[in-house]
Amino acid sequence: MIEFLGWLYADDYMLGYKKFILIQTKRTYLYSKLI
Repeated sequence: MIEFLGWLYADDYMLGYKKFILIQTKRTYLYSKLI
């Protein structure tokens, strides 16, 4: 059971990390457009 929860947590973490990267990429892209 604990292992299963660990996997769920890892998946959640990866999703959050990917979202963060997407947001950072969009932000960088928008800034490069402004410059």
